[in-house]
Amino acid sequence: MLFPNLKSKASKGSVQIKTSNGRLQLVFSYAGKRHYLSLGFSDTKTHRKLAEAKARQLELDMLSGHFDPTLERYKPQVALSVAAPDMTPKVTPSISLADLWEGFIEYKRPQCSENTMYYVYQHFTTYMEKLPTHDLSKAGEIRDFSVQTFPLESCKRFIVRLSACCEWAKKSRLIEENPFTGMAKEIKPPKAQRKTEEEDINPFSIEERDRVLLTISEDTFCNRHSGFKHSFYAPYVEFMFMTGCRPSEAIAHQKLLGEIYQNELAFQLRQQGYEIEHCGTGQFELKGYSQALINVFSTRTQQIEKYLEKLQSNSDRPLSASQKKQATLATRKTKKVVPREVLMSAWEGAIAHQNLRLPHLPEPAAIQRELATIRLIRDVRVARVALKAETDLKEVIKLVAQSPILRQTEQARGRDAALRKRVAAIGEARRQNFVEAQQKQEQQRQRQKGVEMD
Repeated sequence: MLFPNLKSKASKGSVQIKTSNGRLQLVFSYAGKRHYLSLGFSDTKTHRKLAEAKARQLELDMLSGHFDPTLERYKPQVALSVAAPDMTPKVTPSISLADLWEGFIEYKRPQCSENTMYYVYQHFTTYMEKLPTHDLSKAGEIRDFSVQTFPLESCKRFIVRLSACCEWAKKSRLIEENPFTGMAKEIKPPKAQRKTEEEDINPFSIEERDRVLLTISEDTFCNRHSGFKHSFYAPYVEFMFMTGCRPSEAIAHQKLLGEIYQNELAFQLRQQGYEIEHCGTGQFELKGYSQALINVFSTRTQQIEKYLEKLQSNSDRPLSASQKKQATLATRKTKKVVPREVLMSAWEGAIAHQNLRLPHLPEPAAIQRELATIRLIRDVRVARVALKAETDLKEVIKLVAQSPILRQTEQARGRDAALRKRVAAIGEARRQNFVEAQQKQEQQRQRQKGVEMD
């Protein structure tokens, strides 16, 4: 097997001895660049010792700062042999596709998530192991074998990756030309297997949609011991159904959807009488709650921050987005059902331990007065209400203008309306595409019926 463990990685500053086309070579990284030094020796016990000596010299030079970037110091000066000298001219073996692929994997590793490395590059590494040759001069043979052996779409993606690998090697001056350029475009499925996006759509009926939502919301097929119930995702699935939004589109609009949620939550809290302090990033805090009190209940945030600090201490590079996401998942524990009275007792104990106090809850009378004002400004018939109550309209307007909670609520509602309008536009576009696809399907069915009647 060429790559027994794709996730394994040589330690920093170490030199590996490998065999390529029956010849020994030294493989190492220096200053962020992958080097391949062919020694030209056959793989024998004696030559292995010579290669180990060269490897040790390389490692010492890299550690002491005396590394020769031209590599001339480490190349064999004379042909070594334990037998009679062989006068046959020897050609230094060229680098193989397998060697390039291994270097390409190391280049991509810091840029990709662990899932991508495992499910994409490990998958194509398996393809690499099955190739009959790794000779770059036989790229056409590699392509033909792949087309005959692997599923067509997967084969096409494999050739795309090989081309990317050779393009990287070309820019790294390991090879002069990319033999796989343009090959993937030539791989096309038979016409009978080609489908347009419209022909491939097979939507759920209304009854099927409702059945799916009900099944998810009731955890029908969820393991009863699972820490993550299907019903947790029910609002997300319902949102996708109702808007026609694709998963990729939902991910692209995560920030927008988060802002809608935060605005709605802030509005509901205001209705309960709480005062809101905006943080300027779409987030908010409740007024009157100190940072020390917030920290007592922000245990998840503290766990994630500690995990990130640990990751950063073991790395000399800034953490990637995938590593930060990993911190969220790695620190998440299986949720357990805890009685409410136990939770309340624990929270009260934590507050008392820190010598903190909770702010007073809003008074119901104050809430009712503010809600009455909100209803008043939203009522189109505000003038009629004022006149029927024989109240001066100017006094009503003055009362409304003096309500700070009302002003904040209306501002939040304005932002919320704009956000909802954007979501509605996305959903409308998706629904329009769906209707057009159905119309095209119906037209195709009518044409097929006409052909059959003729």
